[in-house]
Amino acid sequence: MAAIVRITASETFHGKQATIVRHREVAKLERESEPETTDSLIRRRAKLLGDTPLMYYLHSGIEYVGYSIRQLDVFAYRVAQKLCSRLPARTSSSQKPIVVSILGPSDLNYLVMFWGLSKLGHSVLFLSTRISLEAYVSLLERAESKCIVIDKEYQNTADDLSGRTPGFQVDYIAQEDWYNFPIEDDEQIDTNLTPTLDPVQEAKYVFYGAPYALKILAETEEGIQALARFKLVLFSGSPCPDSLGDKLVANGVHLISQYGSTETGHLMTSERPREDKLWDSVRPSEALKPFLRFEEKSPGLYESVVLDGWPSKVTSNRPDGSYATEDLFTKHPDLEGYKYCARLDDITMLVNGKKVIPLALEGSVRQDPAVAEVVVFGAQRDSIGMIVILTEDGAALSRDQLNDQIWPRVEKAQTEMSAFGQLSREMVVLLPPDTQYPRTDKGTVIRQAVYRTFADLIKNTYNDQATGELLCLTEPELKEFLQEQLQIILSSRARSLLNEDADFFNIGMDSLQTTQLRSIIIRRIDRGGKELGLNLAFDHPSINVLAKYLLSLRSGVSGDSQSVEDGMKILIEKYSVFQQHEPLPNGLHGRCVVLTVASGSLGSHTAAKLALRT
Repeated sequence: MAAIVRITASETFHGKQATIVRHREVAKLERESEPETTDSLIRRRAKLLGDTPLMYYLHSGIEYVGYSIRQLDVFAYRVAQKLCSRLPARTSSSQKPIVVSILGPSDLNYLVMFWGLSKLGHSVLFLSTRISLEAYVSLLERAESKCIVIDKEYQNTADDLSGRTPGFQVDYIAQEDWYNFPIEDDEQIDTNLTPTLDPVQEAKYVFYGAPYALKILAETEEGIQALARFKLVLFSGSPCPDSLGDKLVANGVHLISQYGSTETGHLMTSERPREDKLWDSVRPSEALKPFLRFEEKSPGLYESVVLDGWPSKVTSNRPDGSYATEDLFTKHPDLEGYKYCARLDDITMLVNGKKVIPLALEGSVRQDPAVAEVVVFGAQRDSIGMIVILTEDGAALSRDQLNDQIWPRVEKAQTEMSAFGQLSREMVVLLPPDTQYPRTDKGTVIRQAVYRTFADLIKNTYNDQATGELLCLTEPELKEFLQEQLQIILSSRARSLLNEDADFFNIGMDSLQTTQLRSIIIRRIDRGGKELGLNLAFDHPSINVLAKYLLSLRSGVSGDSQSVEDGMKILIEKYSVFQQHEPLPNGLHGRCVVLTVASGSLGSHTAAKLALRT
């Protein structure tokens, strides 16, 4: 930890020296290379944060106890020392880590055990407490895990696993009497149990995240380079857009798609040799093939069905015991690989994994006499769009007239939709009455077939292409332009609060409006060929700041940029001035306490404590 010097009240000069020494130690730590492993990150934070409480855990009843990261680091060190006799620490990065499974409730003991195993240089497989024995066996086999640490509550599960897996080693999650005893103030403990491991080599294992995280990282060269250093980059939970996956793979990222579900367990992966670039074609293993069937639902689209007998399948939705996933795939023409396309139902999944149910919106707009058919799209995208096929009456209206006519219906339907599922006017695509589109004999639109038929149209709707000649504006002109566009985009309340220094989000700008603003800037403003990040409005949250940033992109000259630390200092100064509270009579007896965020565990604990005092 940072240097600590004991002083007395009279040692003023020495006190100043102590402060200088400590600041130098912290500055030295901040200049060190960034941590590459979980354990190195914990040790670094323990030195920087010292005894500041970081996490609170329920101790007994409704009493919570706070622990500093230094305490937790030492706790994990003590547990790791006890484990060493049965699970020796790795001594070289060329030595393969042991995969240790952990099964139990997520409490203090669980966290300390996880960190302790990390200190030994081994990998940890977190097991859900809610899956079947067959699913456990399948996961352990795939991860090549021959060792498990459990909470004693799961002793029966461990016994069953031991009976199924020869040579299976079972141990118990550490209890507090192993590690939770005082740390002396002057006790200097080096908690690094694997000093001979190469941090750079240790970081070249696996990155696992959602496609949205990959998209944010891929906005910078630094982020792409970081992903390329990993041995594997895996994603699941929602599809990865083709353009993003292709970009990452072209830049040396070994991208792998993982496909499965809670009902079936892990099924397929696009794991392959690094030279194989087909990141989006998931392939069944030899073990899975006898239990997997693809049923054609429409030309070229196949639903995956998991047959009875697959070990990790925990439920069925067909009389024969199989499970129809409702996930649709296209088949690769040359290999036994399948590309995920969409769900069989009408749910549109955005790139961030959020699900939009568009039926109410489509039904509402479809009722307008100017509209013949409506299809909402947006799979693997940031926001939804809408194809509107017009009637003859609708074709007689201008675009603005048509938008004005249908928009009350859109707004009514969207009152029941989440903010991430809102539709903007710019994302409405109008097609003439004679447009041919896939539909059943009854006239019902065939959604997935429509997406394929109008794939290029949908793609172009999202393309960040300029429309006409780009505007090359001065800083005052940029401010005026932004002011005009925001007056159109924002709500009436937000418009009334808007000025050049107003924080976009303090006045009520939402995620949809930030997307609209970014789209307008891309289509109309000359940026010198530079790309805009998805978090443009978050990173530059006022008209003044955003105008300076856009001008710097075109000119290539950095504006009045500031470090993250300086920005934080400015925010602290700005929001550290509080208006003097003047209490007013409210007619109530007793003391009044305002408690915010009472729905969480800490808030409810505080509410309970307050209630006991009354």
